[in-house]
Amino acid sequence: MKLIRGSEKTEEEREGYSRKVLMEHTFENEDCKSTWVALVTIPPSGKAQAHFHENVTEIFYFLGKGIININEKLYEVNSGDLVIVEPNEAHWVKSGETSLQIVVFKFPNIPEDKTLVQ
Repeated sequence: MKLIRGSEKTEEEREGYSRKVLMEHTFENEDCKSTWVALVTIPPSGKAQAHFHENVTEIFYFLGKGIININEKLYEVNSGDLVIVEPNEAHWVKSGETSLQIVVFKFPNIPEDKTLVQ
Protein backbone atom coordinates (compact mmCIF):
# COMPACT_ATOMS: atom_id res chain seq x y z
CA MET A 1 0.00 0.00 0.00
CA LYS A 2 1.20 3.49 -0.80
CA LEU A 3 -0.29 6.77 0.35
CA ILE A 4 0.78 9.73 -1.74
CA ARG A 5 0.02 13.17 -0.34
CA GLY A 6 -0.46 15.75 -3.07
CA SER A 7 0.13 18.52 -0.53
CA GLU A 8 3.72 17.29 -0.11
CA LYS A 9 4.54 17.44 -3.84
CA THR A 10 6.11 20.42 -5.59
CA GLU A 11 4.39 22.21 -8.44
CA GLU A 12 6.59 23.07 -11.43
CA GLU A 13 5.92 25.57 -14.19
CA ARG A 14 5.84 24.29 -17.77
CA GLU A 15 5.05 25.99 -21.08
CA GLY A 16 1.38 26.93 -20.86
CA TYR A 17 0.60 25.01 -17.67
CA SER A 18 1.93 23.83 -14.35
CA ARG A 19 2.14 20.28 -13.07
CA LYS A 20 2.60 18.43 -9.84
CA VAL A 21 4.00 14.93 -10.41
CA LEU A 22 2.16 12.76 -7.91
CA MET A 23 3.72 9.41 -8.72
CA GLU A 24 6.23 7.53 -10.84
CA HIS A 25 5.98 3.80 -10.31
CA THR A 26 7.55 0.68 -11.77
CA PHE A 27 5.39 -2.44 -11.71
CA GLU A 28 6.52 -6.04 -11.41
CA ASN A 29 3.97 -6.96 -14.10
CA GLU A 30 5.60 -7.52 -17.50
CA ASP A 31 2.57 -6.22 -19.43
CA CYS A 32 2.61 -2.80 -17.79
CA LYS A 33 6.06 -1.88 -16.53
CA SER A 34 5.60 1.70 -15.32
CA THR A 35 3.25 4.63 -14.93
CA TRP A 36 3.37 8.34 -14.15
CA VAL A 37 0.63 10.44 -12.59
CA ALA A 38 0.46 14.24 -12.34
CA LEU A 39 -2.01 16.95 -11.47
CA VAL A 40 -1.85 19.47 -14.33
CA THR A 41 -3.20 22.99 -13.95
CA ILE A 42 -3.81 25.17 -17.00
CA PRO A 43 -4.40 28.85 -16.14
CA PRO A 44 -7.49 30.73 -17.36
CA SER A 45 -7.50 31.00 -21.17
CA GLY A 46 -4.31 28.92 -21.21
CA LYS A 47 -3.23 26.16 -23.55
CA ALA A 48 -0.76 23.30 -23.21
CA GLN A 49 1.44 23.03 -26.30
CA ALA A 50 0.46 20.49 -28.98
CA HIS A 51 2.51 17.29 -28.90
CA PHE A 52 2.36 13.53 -29.34
CA HIS A 53 4.05 10.47 -27.89
CA GLU A 54 5.32 7.57 -30.00
CA ASN A 55 4.96 4.90 -27.32
CA VAL A 56 2.99 6.41 -24.45
CA THR A 57 -0.77 6.28 -23.86
CA GLU A 58 -2.10 9.19 -21.81
CA ILE A 59 -5.30 9.16 -19.80
CA PHE A 60 -6.79 12.52 -18.85
CA TYR A 61 -9.34 12.83 -16.04
CA PHE A 62 -10.82 16.33 -16.18
CA LEU A 63 -11.69 18.26 -13.01
CA GLY A 64 -13.33 21.15 -14.89
CA LYS A 65 -14.42 22.44 -18.29
CA GLY A 66 -12.06 22.74 -21.22
CA ILE A 67 -11.29 21.73 -24.77
CA ILE A 68 -9.03 18.93 -25.93
CA ASN A 69 -7.84 18.72 -29.53
CA ILE A 70 -6.88 15.28 -30.80
CA ASN A 71 -5.56 15.01 -34.36
CA GLU A 72 -7.11 18.38 -35.27
CA LYS A 73 -10.57 17.50 -33.91
CA LEU A 74 -11.94 19.54 -30.99
CA TYR A 75 -13.82 17.98 -28.07
CA GLU A 76 -15.50 19.89 -25.25
CA VAL A 77 -14.83 18.23 -21.90
CA ASN A 78 -16.40 18.68 -18.48
CA SER A 79 -15.57 17.75 -14.92
CA GLY A 80 -15.62 13.97 -14.58
CA ASP A 81 -14.85 13.26 -18.25
CA LEU A 82 -12.07 10.82 -19.07
CA VAL A 83 -10.12 10.90 -22.35
CA ILE A 84 -7.64 8.27 -23.55
CA VAL A 85 -5.03 9.52 -26.02
CA GLU A 86 -3.23 6.72 -27.84
CA PRO A 87 0.37 6.84 -29.12
CA ASN A 88 0.92 9.09 -32.17
CA GLU A 89 -2.28 11.08 -31.58
CA ALA A 90 -1.30 14.77 -31.59
CA HIS A 91 -3.10 16.61 -28.82
CA TRP A 92 -3.39 19.79 -26.77
CA VAL A 93 -5.69 21.00 -24.00
CA LYS A 94 -7.10 24.48 -23.45
CA SER A 95 -8.86 25.95 -20.43
CA GLY A 96 -11.78 28.36 -20.47
CA GLU A 97 -12.36 31.48 -18.39
CA THR A 98 -11.22 29.66 -15.24
CA SER A 99 -8.20 27.47 -14.61
CA LEU A 100 -8.51 23.80 -15.50
CA GLN A 101 -7.13 20.89 -13.52
CA ILE A 102 -6.53 17.47 -15.03
CA VAL A 103 -5.20 14.28 -13.49
CA VAL A 104 -2.90 12.78 -16.15
CA PHE A 105 -1.74 9.15 -16.24
CA LYS A 106 0.99 7.93 -18.62
CA PHE A 107 1.51 4.27 -19.54
CA PRO A 108 4.37 3.40 -19.75
CA ASN A 109 6.44 6.14 -18.17
CA ILE A 110 8.95 7.22 -20.84
CA PRO A 111 9.93 10.83 -19.98
CA GLU A 112 11.80 11.47 -23.25
CA ASP A 113 8.85 10.30 -25.43
CA LYS A 114 7.37 13.69 -26.31
CA THR A 115 7.44 15.39 -29.70
CA LEU A 116 6.20 18.98 -30.00
CA VAL A 117 3.88 19.89 -32.89
CA GLN A 118 3.93 23.35 -34.46
